[in-house]
Amino acid sequence: GELLKLMDDDDKGAVGKACEGIQSVLELCGPHALMPVSTDCLTKTHALLARKSPCQMAEEAEGEVEGGDLLTEDDDHDTFMTSVCDLVGTYGRIMGPHFAKYLNQFLPAICAYAKQSRPSSDRSMAVGCLGEIAQELGVGISEHFETIFYPASLACLADEDDNVKRNAAFTIGVCCEGLGELVVSQYPQILSTISPLFQIDSSASDQSAACVDNAAAAVSRMITTCPQAVQPMNQVLPVLLKALPLKNDMTENETVYKCLLGLLQANHPDVAVNKAEFLRVFQSAMAEGSNVDDELKVSINQALAALA
Repeated sequence: GELLKLMDDDDKGAVGKACEGIQSVLELCGPHALMPVSTDCLTKTHALLARKSPCQMAEEAEGEVEGGDLLTEDDDHDTFMTSVCDLVGTYGRIMGPHFAKYLNQFLPAICAYAKQSRPSSDRSMAVGCLGEIAQELGVGISEHFETIFYPASLACLADEDDNVKRNAAFTIGVCCEGLGELVVSQYPQILSTISPLFQIDSSASDQSAACVDNAAAAVSRMITTCPQAVQPMNQVLPVLLKALPLKNDMTENETVYKCLLGLLQANHPDVAVNKAEFLRVFQSAMAEGSNVDDELKVSINQALAALA
């Protein structure tokens, strides 16, 4: 109750902390904690996204507004809005398919931050939030894929900022994973739009490395979900293998190795052609300090024996 009251505070720092507090409570206690206050929670969170909460109205009264966007972006804006978007992702995780009925309200408000006119931190945050929703709701986003998730992801994949591209790659990957056969007709366009990310120099910065890693994970999700739709595989697979092992985003190790192991188990014809690269990537996973978990290493070790 106190945290909900804090969401109406006119201090952004307090509101950000309230969002983080609610997120912690929900992750600890699950759906039962949300049920009695769900309407209130969702309404206040939507107001924050739509810039209609007390702390934002107070700020807008002080600053000039043009075309609905604040001319002055203050320093705590990023962290504050990130807390709000993280909370939306938590609603998706806690409510699951039940959150789908609120997407008509939430998606336009989130997408307002993905516009090219917004700072890159906003664009990155917005497309990342879409990815979290897609990951949690799976097929529950199907009616919004062509109108929201697909165009937003494609636009952000072509962004100049590596963090925006990274999150867009994550989002389109989890959309393909969750929607399966429903989106195979878009595979050629997705592959073509994601392809330039593999040309990024991953040694340039952590952001660049994470960008390439998330592109590799997205293509891996596409292959795992519908391998027959990834065409031409004999061109796609060598590019994917060349980008491995992952350099920065180790949370995607399971995604990429599951993909490669799946191709091996299915006796995919392109495995034999790329045998040397498969061996290199699998051997790197077995190396000391590879950040690949032990359970996965067991499967990779068996794969190495099968390839030898």
